[in-house]
Amino acid sequence: MLIRMRIAALPVLLALTACPGPSGDCDQDWECAGGQVCANNHACVPEGSTYRLTVAWTMDGYPAGPDTCAPVDHLELLVEDTVSGDYAQYAPVPCEGGRFTFLKLPGGYDRAGLAVIAGGRRVEDHVAPISASTGTVSFDLATAGPPPDVDAGPVVDAAPIVDAGVDAGVAD
Repeated sequence: MLIRMRIAALPVLLALTACPGPSGDCDQDWECAGGQVCANNHACVPEGSTYRLTVAWTMDGYPAGPDTCAPVDHLELLVEDTVSGDYAQYAPVPCEGGRFTFLKLPGGYDRAGLAVIAGGRRVEDHVAPISASTGTVSFDLATAGPPPDVDAGPVVDAAPIVDAGVDAGVAD
């Protein structure tokens, strides 16, 4: 009889492990039912209903890198389905990479937003439509440091001039 109880409990245990986590979210495909995948918004969706999307950005026309991203603390990225109101927000997103890629974004997501956080506050907001057919959304952010490899001219020492060729201590 004890053996039967263990065998009877096994299907229940297996069924529980196939369900999404306690909050209804998933992190891995195996947490979803057959024929579904775990999308980047942590929801189980039908296989084939997701797409790859890259959100890319430049800094005042220059590539995002250590110099151009210097004034930026981080970015906040939002993707949303404007029809259903469903959204996913990611923060902090490092500026220096210049891109953020979703491997399995749900098909209804049609708008992306990128916010720039600098000096501990939100200084820029950008929004653009996205399309599953293009696979890329690009933004040009205005909050940028000096572009890399730009010759700013000679460095001028701002220290006071000690000897200007005039002897101020001798009167004619």
